Amino acid sequence: MPTNIDDDNLFVEAWQSFNEEVPSEQAAADYLFDSLVIYNKIACACNQPQIIHKPGDRFYSCQNCKKVSWVTSGTLFAGVVKLRAWLGLVWLKERGIAISAVRFSRLVEIAQSTALNIQKRLSMVLETQLDDSTPIVPAQFLSQIIIKRSKETPAQAHPRGEFEESSEEFSQLLGFDQWLNDTSELQLADLVATYLHNRDSMVASSLTVAAICAAIRGAITYIRFNFHGVSRKCLQLYLASFWCHVDRVRWSHGTVLLACLEHPPIRYKSIVEYVSPASVRIFALPT
Repeated sequence: MPTNIDDDNLFVEAWQSFNEEVPSEQAAADYLFDSLVIYNKIACACNQPQIIHKPGDRFYSCQNCKKVSWVTSGTLFAGVVKLRAWLGLVWLKERGIAISAVRFSRLVEIAQSTALNIQKRLSMVLETQLDDSTPIVPAQFLSQIIIKRSKETPAQAHPRGEFEESSEEFSQLLGFDQWLNDTSELQLADLVATYLHNRDSMVASSLTVAAICAAIRGAITYIRFNFHGVSRKCLQLYLASFWCHVDRVRWSHGTVLLACLEHPPIRYKSIVEYVSPASVRIFALPT
């Protein structure tokens, strides 16, 4: 759990403003409906819709075509019970505030497993915004923070054992066993330079090795400080969260919520089956 005084002060201020804006589940429904109106996401095919929404309701209707729609329909929030909890985490992310599932579950009084599922779903939405122009690096470059097991971890093996099956592509770059120890800044710079040059000369020339190394170090620090460590299976999701945390231009107020409104529901099966790729994306290039 973060203990930095400045971070805590920022959190207290942000959470107080959220409680004032969204004090209840009914207020959460109103907040989401207002957002649908602002972002022109009202689900009505009428040429002249006449939308009616009663305060606190999770649905709205059109007086013209008589269609009734849920405020969460077709969005990431479809079918959720604790809507206020979802909006609360969105609110914090849009303000660059990281919070563990344990702390968040206590904050909004939900089960830790529920808080973790909310975090993963939001991170899966963020990940979709990491397009093909985003620089990628081998997941091994972040092996220092792989300390948690998952269903992908081989039996009786260290969590980093998940790398063994996906490390052939990078076997000439660096042996897996070497990644069990910390990599120095100089070594990392050399490895990143080699990888970028061998993979794509255009990327190598347009993006400095220093920028990639800084992103890797920043992601490691972020994940260690806020979550202690991750499994390789979920590594990409936490990197997407890191990108949201540091890129305050791309992920300013309202942007995470809009991404959630434009994203279809994510089934629990998708979370269970999710596995981070062998090459991960740490941040997106500015557009």
